[in-house]
Amino acid sequence: MPKYYLLVEAVNIADFVYDTYDISTIRGGSYLLLDAIESLRENFKDRLTPISTAASQGLFSFETSDSDIDKACPSIRKDVLEYLHKKTDGHTTFLVAIQEDIPEHFSQVLEILESQIRRQQWRMPTISVPKPAVTAKECYLDGWRPGVEDYPFESGKVISAATAFRRRNGIAIKHRLFYELLKDERYLGQISTRDLGELATDTSKGILNGKIAFIHLDGNSFGLIRRDYCGTEQDRKDFDQTIQDGFRNSFLKTLLDQAIADPDFRVKGSDGKTTLRLEVLLWGGDEMTIVVPAWLGWRVMRLFYEHARSLQFKDVPLSHRATIIFCHHNAPILLIRQLADDLLVRTKDDIKAKLDIFPVYQKLNSVEREKLKARLSDHALGDALHCLVLESFDLLQGDIEHFLRNYYKGGNYTDLLIYAGELDIVLKAIHTIQSKVARGKALKIIEALRDKNIENAKTITQEIFDLFPVGERGSVQDAVTTLTQAGQRLDRWYLATDLWDYVLEGAIS
Repeated sequence: MPKYYLLVEAVNIADFVYDTYDISTIRGGSYLLLDAIESLRENFKDRLTPISTAASQGLFSFETSDSDIDKACPSIRKDVLEYLHKKTDGHTTFLVAIQEDIPEHFSQVLEILESQIRRQQWRMPTISVPKPAVTAKECYLDGWRPGVEDYPFESGKVISAATAFRRRNGIAIKHRLFYELLKDERYLGQISTRDLGELATDTSKGILNGKIAFIHLDGNSFGLIRRDYCGTEQDRKDFDQTIQDGFRNSFLKTLLDQAIADPDFRVKGSDGKTTLRLEVLLWGGDEMTIVVPAWLGWRVMRLFYEHARSLQFKDVPLSHRATIIFCHHNAPILLIRQLADDLLVRTKDDIKAKLDIFPVYQKLNSVEREKLKARLSDHALGDALHCLVLESFDLLQGDIEHFLRNYYKGGNYTDLLIYAGELDIVLKAIHTIQSKVARGKALKIIEALRDKNIENAKTITQEIFDLFPVGERGSVQDAVTTLTQAGQRLDRWYLATDLWDYVLEGAIS
């Protein structure tokens, strides 16, 4: 019997996941997609053989005895699409591509499937068009779909069918999310806080009370590495297992175990129930998005890179880039997410821009350099992050590049990139500086940098050292040397001033 491959993918998903400011709706949209693709395994187990199911995409194979192939393939396509349409109540768009096996050329099959999906996507609306409805109001939460259901938290407000469907699912899955992700009964009953306000509120945390850390992570060129190193079905299965079971799930289990054991991660709600100050908004595939209180942001980031530093497939290192944005819990979550996306792009560009500083890269020939630059398949070179502190969204006008140029005057934001391998020592250096140096002095260095007066910045730095007796200068000098890379990058003082309140003792121990 002829063998075929079927690729199914949810497309244009921003308007199903990130089109409202409501956390339950975002969670519901995100995990509906993940669950819809994953559930094909069970519901089509007699017709489809799963190869890979992750996030919004699933790859399957099937064989057919139908002598009329032109009828057999449309039939399975139709059944899969109808099932997914029902699973998501018709509020998102799935596409299906089918390609006959090309023996010994599995990679070519995948390229054909993905090109079919992209070609279909170009012909589709960028949104799943809602059903017509007789109403005088738009959805209170998404702002454009017809409002057809009462919104329980605002009198007189209505929400769309798509938003109501996602909210209900988001609220329901909240109570079993960690169990569903990890299939481990230990995590039944472990749930996230009601909202980001509850997640971030703790009056004992001083200036960090009410603030969150929005952490967005993505694999560097995982698609390219998959293409180059997954020459068979088994390779593709092994790749996904390496990412999900061998790394993602291990990280999440460790994070959950720490959260369950640590009072800083827990809060008792108004209903008397204890919940976790941990929200996982996106999971699966190459990306993940996690929200925690600001005082826990660096602990989570360090834990992630502790798990990520040995990740590899067929001896090829798989590196990650990340962004961590500190802001108030009621900052517009959609804009935070978009900002995080933009910063992830900038992070990857900056990682590539700084490759020349590594001797191992300099020793490569031109072909090897281009190969490494494309894949970033080296943990020392590719595991890196950018951070941003937004005390007020009023400061963020125009695009992110405009903001970075104006805010970091006299500095180069590229040089504020923090590599995972130096994260611990940079955080310790910042903590030492903030514990021993007057903030006003540090801000004077920033003023000098903004004025492009490097000599004055150096003078003020020396004045800081001179404030201490000779025998007590060592720790401060070591911290400044570490942070500024022996004075070669004075603009890294921005890291110290921006993160002055965000690097706590618990984050570096």
